Amino acid sequence: MMSGLLVVGGVVLVGSPASVAQVTKSGSKYQLRMKWSKGAKLGYNLEMKQVGGSSAPMKMGIDYVVSSVKGTSGVVDVTVKGMGQEPQKEKLTIDNRGRSTGGSTSGFGNILEFPQEAVAIGGTWKTKANLPGMGGGSMTGTATNTLKGFRTEGGKQFAHVVTDLKTTGGGVTGAGTTNTLISMADGHIFRSSMNLKMSVSMKDSNGKPVNQSVNMAITMTRK
Repeated sequence: MMSGLLVVGGVVLVGSPASVAQVTKSGSKYQLRMKWSKGAKLGYNLEMKQVGGSSAPMKMGIDYVVSSVKGTSGVVDVTVKGMGQEPQKEKLTIDNRGRSTGGSTSGFGNILEFPQEAVAIGGTWKTKANLPGMGGGSMTGTATNTLKGFRTEGGKQFAHVVTDLKTTGGGVTGAGTTNTLISMADGHIFRSSMNLKMSVSMKDSNGKPVNQSVNMAITMTRK
């Protein structure tokens, strides 16, 4: 289940180099878009750990190759590696707002997508998504995204977006907050960190319902 959650974040990270800025000013507001280029490649390192736990962090890698471009959308081959499993592969079509279609696994769905209209600093927009839950079930997620402002790191400019996420279904309820830096040059995520608190419902060997609380920290960093 947690592997799937990481993949959800991973799809948001899909990106490619762009020759013109994709986060642009429109009056007093800003329009956020993603740029797709055929043949572009991008990769991310992901690390997940249980807060307060003694186990070593779980690490994953996600690689993307844009096989073709259709209008403002990219057809993207996604490969997820790690977690002691065989690499998982999906082909998705993702538009310039980060909305994805295709793929057979709900874990490749999207949380953060850009709004249709330009947004002011402090402005918010909402996203809905289906996420993987326990035992092959699914969770319904609602994310409220806020453009907090802009930062400069290493001479490069980034938009700062904070996302408040709520999920339910598939035996899991949860709430989390994600801090994300989006490259103004290409419109794709540079770095993201999430704190996710979940309550997992299951049954013990006697069939009695048991609830378990899990607090996870997830980081995603462009290679």
